[in-house]
Amino acid sequence: MRKLEQDIPAYRFAFNDGMIISTIFSVTAGKQYDDDKKLTLIRGRIEESGGLFGLIKSLELGDLRRFVKVDGEVKHYINRKRSSWAFRAFGGIAFIYGKTDTAGVIVRENNLPFFKAFFAGGPYSMRAWQVRRLGPGSSTLYDQSDTTRVDRFGNMQLEFNAEYRFNITTIAGVKVNSALFVDIGNIWSKEYENGQKIPESSFKLSRLYKDIALGAGTSLRLDFEFFLIRLDWAYRLKNPRYASVNNGWFQKVDIGSGQLQLGIGYPF
Repeated sequence: MRKLEQDIPAYRFAFNDGMIISTIFSVTAGKQYDDDKKLTLIRGRIEESGGLFGLIKSLELGDLRRFVKVDGEVKHYINRKRSSWAFRAFGGIAFIYGKTDTAGVIVRENNLPFFKAFFAGGPYSMRAWQVRRLGPGSSTLYDQSDTTRVDRFGNMQLEFNAEYRFNITTIAGVKVNSALFVDIGNIWSKEYENGQKIPESSFKLSRLYKDIALGAGTSLRLDFEFFLIRLDWAYRLKNPRYASVNNGWFQKVDIGSGQLQLGIGYPF
């Protein structure tokens, strides 16, 4: 395992332990407009860990993770007879203030535990990337040529999704639908290499244009009424991995470079 951690930096965060004693506050609201063709849903959540139990020194300097995590989501739908528009905006950020005692040295924690961290990619997020393969920021820390998979996590996430959904036909009682979509977003975290902080991985408003990723594609959807099978095909139109070249626009984009995603149900 130590050898793998040296070869694959992300494993230092993916394989760790920790104690979470948290409280979660969540609220959801919705508004249906008079014409029944528009619907808006809003969700907000706050999770706090270690605020009270962190006052116990043995816990604070042990496995207890101390953080405040806030995220919110807005969804808006415009329905028509044979088509619809769907929009989603998501934002989340975490404040980490825990400490650990490592061989008598008090070290401040910088990142969330991997099982509480934000991530992007996959059939329900940035679909032009595989799950947990986007970010953080425009950093290239995890781009290792000798690895096949490196999971990436973050303390902050911004994402915007838009879909134009439309009906195609019905075959043997199964509705065949499609969609055109755009995904915009990324994750950010505090990363270090050889003891030095990597600025490209941390969120800065001045770097937002370089760090933001953009993917677009189309979809085939089989609606069986009680569940939906979704096949999305997306391309990376703006990849922050290549931010130093034309801000990442249209790098290594060809017919075969798309990403296929299999999902159950709508992405949002």
